[in-house]
Amino acid sequence: MGEKNSASKWVQRHGKDLLKQRRTCMNMTKYTSEMIRLV
Repeated sequence: MGEKNSASKWVQRHGKDLLKQRRTCMNMTKYTSEMIRLV
């Protein structure tokens, strides 16, 4: 249970950064798939 608590605290602290990273990752994936389609 202790690990879960610290994990949720970590998520609350870094949630915004993670969302930003996820959006960037999604854009990269889209870009990469388009590149693969062009090749």
